Amino acid sequence: MNYKKINSKIIIANLFDDYNIDYGGFIQLIPSWIYRALREIRVTSNLIPSIELGTVVGYKCAIPTTTQELIAVSYNGLRLPRIDVINESVPDDMANLTHPIEKYQLDDNGNIITTFETGSIKFYIKSYPSELDTTTGLYFPLIADDEELINAISNYVLSKILGRGHTITGLSLRENNPFTNPRLAWEQSKPKARNSLMTIDDDDRHIMSILTRNFIADYNRYNVSNFNPFTK
Repeated sequence: MNYKKINSKIIIANLFDDYNIDYGGFIQLIPSWIYRALREIRVTSNLIPSIELGTVVGYKCAIPTTTQELIAVSYNGLRLPRIDVINESVPDDMANLTHPIEKYQLDDNGNIITTFETGSIKFYIKSYPSELDTTTGLYFPLIADDEELINAISNYVLSKILGRGHTITGLSLRENNPFTNPRLAWEQSKPKARNSLMTIDDDDRHIMSILTRNFIADYNRYNVSNFNPFTK
């Protein structure tokens, strides 16, 4: 697994270098697009727990865009049971702090729907460590420095830019060619990125090589004709 992490804002620089993009209004959206791409690729390494505040309005509250795993939701210091889950798995320290009345469920648009109309809640989530970009004032997730992953996320971002009606020379969502249609390229690069992150990197190979050599040396120490297990 690749443990070296870089700021995902590098994707913006790469796209402006590689394509004739003369509009930057989408930059504010890129961090949330990157989080969504990571979620779809199902990258789960390097996740850290965090707590995000939310406000329920009209029985609805948006799940934080940084969320990769939603662990629990609390209201007035008590965990909200999830309506549509049987035998829900919850953190041990929250198991006995369940709200006796109020509950929540997920919708298909990235929100939770609660049984109470308004109120303040807390999201207990797992997300990627992030880093503030002082130029834009945006927090970008730190991602593995992996070529397949960067390529997949870039395709996802390009498809989102085109999907908002912007023009990029040489690219179109109507083409039936992954070299010119980033949406098709995203679908092809997504499993490649997932597989690439599952393989071990050079540091891991080095560690495995040391362990293997030590095991063989240790094994051979006992694999001799005059070995007596009862003598030191």
